[in-house]
Amino acid sequence: MPPSTPGGRPSFPLNILADMAGGGLICATGIMAALLLLARSPEARGQVIETDMVAGARYISSFNLIQALIPNNLAFGQPPGHSLLDGGAPFYNSYQCADGGWMSVGCLEPQFYQTFCNLIQNNLGPVFRPPANAIGPNPAKQNDRIQWPAVALWLEAAFRTRPRSEWEGVFKGTDACVVAVLTPAEAARIHGPDPVAHPNFVDPHDTESNSKATIASARTSPPSPSPPTLLPPGTHTFDILRKIGIDEAGIIELQKQGALGRQSEVRSKSKL
Repeated sequence: MPPSTPGGRPSFPLNILADMAGGGLICATGIMAALLLLARSPEARGQVIETDMVAGARYISSFNLIQALIPNNLAFGQPPGHSLLDGGAPFYNSYQCADGGWMSVGCLEPQFYQTFCNLIQNNLGPVFRPPANAIGPNPAKQNDRIQWPAVALWLEAAFRTRPRSEWEGVFKGTDACVVAVLTPAEAARIHGPDPVAHPNFVDPHDTESNSKATIASARTSPPSPSPPTLLPPGTHTFDILRKIGIDEAGIIELQKQGALGRQSEVRSKSKL
């Protein structure tokens, strides 16, 4: 969960579209395409990847931009905060729980919304009293935009009746498309080397080491059953520097300047 909005609701990470998607993802895709061409054409000498974050972000945003220009588009052509994916739809938003934690809801498809409606309505208890002008979620009225504000009001009251951990238990393993909004510390612990911090975390790859990955090649047959182990950052830093002509004194100077990164520094000390 990145820093919250002024109203307290969790916000989307602000650098995903430009930096990571428009810049990093598009650049990485171009590099992979170039490597694929080189793998298929050994006589090729290289490729130039022309990319920038502005053009990449515009490309990534093509769907939303096109949708916004369609006349009378009720899903995407509304003012900010009133469209399908920007918080206007009650079934695509985040809600605060009794303990201050948050749950994210993203059941766009009708079958998932049906599951969500059944689960939340069956786990409120007899003492739940929604606000007078609130309307409970109804699968038959999912796309009734007039009811959206009233349904959102009902859901806000419903989620506040139980702590986040209990709502996680309600929706865990279902197709309701509802999960907890984790704090940065929780997310770091779950996806670290020992994902044991969160009681409802289920490792989808618990039978394999998280240090392994399957690497395919355009020139070879399907990957072998035993995938290679990913090497730690800095494993070959010194070997590569020597191959390109940097002597030991130069390598030591680069280390002093912090140019080689902490992983390379650790590996250097371990070899001494």
